[in-house]
Amino acid sequence: MTAVIRPASVGDAPGLAALAERTFRDTYADQNRPDDVERYVTGHFGSSLQAAELGNESLTTLVAEVDGRVAGYAQLAQRDGPPCVAGRGGIEVARFYVDRLWHGRGVAHQLMAAVADAARVGGARTLWLGVWEHNPRAIAFYRKCGFEDVGTQVFVLGADHQRDLVLARPLGWARAAALRGAFMPEPRLDLLIWNLQPPPRRRNWHGGPTPLGAVRGVSADQAAWRPTPRRKSIWEMTLHIAYWKYTVRRHLQQIDQPRFPRRPSNFPAQPDPADEAAWSADVALLRREHLVLLEAVSALSDRRLDAVPPTGKRWTYGELVLGIAAHDAYHTGQVQLLKRLWEERAALRAGPA
Repeated sequence: MTAVIRPASVGDAPGLAALAERTFRDTYADQNRPDDVERYVTGHFGSSLQAAELGNESLTTLVAEVDGRVAGYAQLAQRDGPPCVAGRGGIEVARFYVDRLWHGRGVAHQLMAAVADAARVGGARTLWLGVWEHNPRAIAFYRKCGFEDVGTQVFVLGADHQRDLVLARPLGWARAAALRGAFMPEPRLDLLIWNLQPPPRRRNWHGGPTPLGAVRGVSADQAAWRPTPRRKSIWEMTLHIAYWKYTVRRHLQQIDQPRFPRRPSNFPAQPDPADEAAWSADVALLRREHLVLLEAVSALSDRRLDAVPPTGKRWTYGELVLGIAAHDAYHTGQVQLLKRLWEERAALRAGPA
């Protein structure tokens, strides 16, 4: 069974809140005091709480859908972990819920794979999470996904202080320095990668988000809107950014590549219909192109940065990487401006408070 994994939007808040509460009760209600469960549910679930989380730039929320129905969701959190994961370049899997109907049908593994990809895009070297020591099904699943026991932490359920196992797994790649090891520093390449993707809990030099951060929480209607007929939309900017990541990667890797999946080149057209499913698919395309570009850049070395690729004319490998990082920053700024114009337009339509 194939699930569609997409970024969550604010409109998902009621459904995700209901799923989280239902799954939490399924897991914990029979083995804990009712008062403790109710106190936890009241303080951690609900549409307004979920909507606030979806608007939090330090959280990344992914939704798994099967035949248009929400089957599960996961949330990554950039925050400090317990001492047993300190110094690992980690990001927490703060929530991972799959509805009981979809247990054992492959949805959880597909969602976890997407979580790992999102963590890599965020520059993390390690995934970690806490799981109740009396939840053998979840523990077995996480171990199948490559997680290993690294310690314990306290989990407070109402008035009950319980013990969680802390599990962690390394990611296949992160920044170039992590690939090569500290004994082989590549300072110029590491700085270039930093410009493309800052490490967890660090921001870009310009203080703004990455392209993926900028489109997080944007709806299809907002993405498709143009301030005037002759201007570009957030959707078109998103595809344009993805297209040039693809183009630079072709020069870096020097291997046959499939054609970019959207037409025309440079500024691919918005799809018709421009609905939420199509928008989620194009955000996923941007995420994939960003991920494979980072892999291609991480495979370079400082010595190659001054060479011109065989398919190039004058730009060196280093100049191509620096250029695509600047391209990201420029067009992300335009996306941020379009978001602000959309908000002001909505406020004007609403009229005086």
